[in-house]
Amino acid sequence: MPVMYIGLPLGAIVLIAILYIILPPDNLKITRKEITETEYSKEILASGHSPGDESELKRIKKRKQALKVQDIFRHPLKFFISNYSIAAVMGGILVLIVLLLWYIGIFAEIFSAFTLQVLICILIIAAILPLMTPYELRNRYVTRVEKQLPEFLREIADMRDIGMTLPGAIGMIAGHKSGVLSTEISIVAEELKYGSSLSGALVRMEERIGLTTVKRAISLLVKASEVTDYIREILSIAVADLEHYLKMKNKRMNVSFVYLAVIYLSFGIYLFAAYEMNVAFISSFSSFDISFDLTANKLDMFNIDIILAFFSGIMAGQMSANNILSGLKHVIIMLIMTVFVFVYLI
Repeated sequence: MPVMYIGLPLGAIVLIAILYIILPPDNLKITRKEITETEYSKEILASGHSPGDESELKRIKKRKQALKVQDIFRHPLKFFISNYSIAAVMGGILVLIVLLLWYIGIFAEIFSAFTLQVLICILIIAAILPLMTPYELRNRYVTRVEKQLPEFLREIADMRDIGMTLPGAIGMIAGHKSGVLSTEISIVAEELKYGSSLSGALVRMEERIGLTTVKRAISLLVKASEVTDYIREILSIAVADLEHYLKMKNKRMNVSFVYLAVIYLSFGIYLFAAYEMNVAFISSFSSFDISFDLTANKLDMFNIDIILAFFSGIMAGQMSANNILSGLKHVIIMLIMTVFVFVYLI
């Protein structure tokens, strides 16, 4: 048993570290920076105007802080996925709630057998569930934006071919496009109507979205528009690069699915072996009037299964996206399977 308790985690940690080194990670970083010169930029202020006195700047700063708080209440989900530290705090609160329920005896009433093991499983789930949620939502957001970006660039190139200006093309797309990018494109179109420069509006859009792929494509579009009016070839290169990136990402997902299936299959075999050993196999001796005390065996197998569920889930995330956060959903699924088998079947 010491070999199982120590060897399994150490072997899993070594393999996870090797996967981290040799596999490229998925880039889900959303980095934003505030462009502070927006209120008093040269394109808005008339000649000879000054931004105002110190009290005016403080008033605007307080107003911006109030608007940020309003935006949090208006879009709580967006605020939740913006920073993993918020999810970590929520996970800590859930852990404290679970410990409180265990302390007052509710766990012992619901799970009279394997109380400690079930408590460990639920504590792990409570700690990682808030972290899993923003990662999966962020992954979905990044995927949707990356899929719509090549279409956006291709539509701009097509409208430029028929003689439309770049601001006119963006305005036309903003009126008809639907999806994740539609809101940001509409903001760019409104800024252009109010007299903002095209490069400034596009730069502000890429900072609001905050994705590396978007920043790379929009920066290329901005530089191309500043250098030449013939941007068809440049946009074609950007679209081809993005589509190749998405194709390789989908190919990697398809390949990693096989390894995920192997991990789940091996974990399921262990659960099936535990059930057969402690239920079906032992029941075959009932005709011989022989009884066994399997309490210690069940506890040992339950403990080992908790270790397997945690590290197998993390390893599944490393293989699919080279990110520990990607494996949290697999950890939760495997821990739920563990509790169900050992509490309700065994």
